Amino acid sequence: MRHILFLFALDGLRSTGIVHRDIKPHKVIEHYFTHTFKIIDLEATTDLRVGINYIPKEFLLDPRYLR
Repeated sequence: MRHILFLFALDGLRSTGIVHRDIKPHKVIEHYFTHTFKIIDLEATTDLRVGINYIPKEFLLDPRYLR
């Protein structure tokens, strides 16, 4: 079941036109209560809509995960 939820998270990201190029287990977090997955560390992504690398602005990231 967890693998299916993880694939849904990847598909959600891809459906926006963004491809994560560095998926690793520690870059995916699971919400304890809802069992939804979130993909973090979007520095290694590509935006397929415009064909350029995508680096999110710091203010868009959750401050709990910034170092």
